[in-house]
Amino acid sequence: MTRGETGGRRTTADVRGGQAPTLRTIVDSADVTGTDATTGLTYQIIRPDQLATAPWRTLNTFALTPAPFYDPVFLRAVSGFGRGDLQLMIVRDPAENGMLRAIWPFNTIPLGPVSSLRANVTFSSHYSPTAVPIVAQGEAERTIATALRGFASVAPVLVTPNLPLESALAKTLITTLDAGHFAHTVTGRNDRTVFSGPAVFREYAAAHWSQNRRQRIRKSMRRLSEEGLVDFRIASAANPWPGVAEAFLALEHRGWKGRAGTALAAQQESRRIVSDIASRLVPSGLAEIHALMLGDTPIAMLILLRLRGHVMTWKIAYDETWAKFSPGHVLFAEVTRRIVARGDNFADSCATDGESLADNYWGQSMPMGMLHASLAHGAAGMLGLGLSAAHAAAFDVARSAYRSLRRRT
Repeated sequence: MTRGETGGRRTTADVRGGQAPTLRTIVDSADVTGTDATTGLTYQIIRPDQLATAPWRTLNTFALTPAPFYDPVFLRAVSGFGRGDLQLMIVRDPAENGMLRAIWPFNTIPLGPVSSLRANVTFSSHYSPTAVPIVAQGEAERTIATALRGFASVAPVLVTPNLPLESALAKTLITTLDAGHFAHTVTGRNDRTVFSGPAVFREYAAAHWSQNRRQRIRKSMRRLSEEGLVDFRIASAANPWPGVAEAFLALEHRGWKGRAGTALAAQQESRRIVSDIASRLVPSGLAEIHALMLGDTPIAMLILLRLRGHVMTWKIAYDETWAKFSPGHVLFAEVTRRIVARGDNFADSCATDGESLADNYWGQSMPMGMLHASLAHGAAGMLGLGLSAAHAAAFDVARSAYRSLRRRT
């Protein structure tokens, strides 16, 4: 085994069953560190537990595009649901006493089952379906260029799934790739329902909610009021709600997800995500849990993450006993009203299956896609880029076929 020229990569010949040796990349994160001679910035790969929460959150607060899903508490909670061990590409500015310039969560995975090539994949999962690396606003292209140099020392391809293609981060990333003459492509383009403000609620509802929709909400509220006292409750930094995590988990588990075995309460790891949101993010003002109450009982609940006016509607659950009263719709309409009223300028439905409750209440959409970029010039880079895009396209076809079959059954 010999040390590679990058300093952060070692290679070994793997001979199995008399077959020809295959070159495999073995990454030791402790070895991947360096200075970009062009930008003067440094890059390093570390584990999430090696970076303190305070500077991490400070950078996210002033990031080019806010990334609620990359809050350190939430990211550490969901990291086990990614592909491979989660790592952070860190960029610092030595001229500013090592000030953080970027935090880029990623995994390194093989490009397909038979390929010896590997790709750096920006972290995304079922529980965090938007991938926006945290990059400081000033001189963002310089920072991203340094991160790309660090990634190139690990694998020849960078993949960023679930990327909002019109976000400031995505536009700057693509500009930086073009400036470095790195080939790139986008697969799996789709539109995701969002709210984009600011707005006046009465005007927004009149423009985006049909008259029938507004009448149905009023009717549902009236009918629920005949069953008992109807109210809305919020767990937030200013409004503690002891036991709110357990209430949400129990409500979701009583529904179809509980019967299917896919409820958050079904696994210790996913239960811990909800617990961390309630016990650590809510008190910090980085998450809220909204509920539609009938008496003292929540009959619909919605968890959202919030950072600098960016809202992610994470999970919703409702009591199927009250389904005829549309409690989920009533709650979502009220949450939309509150989002507009306090001046939040963006909300992401986080819908990944083509259908969302938000479709009924939010009138905008944003283009999403998976960005594949070659970080090596020449044949090796183009081969890796082609393999990555082909693998993603095949997965998209399989997923579409599955969804079509599921709708028929």
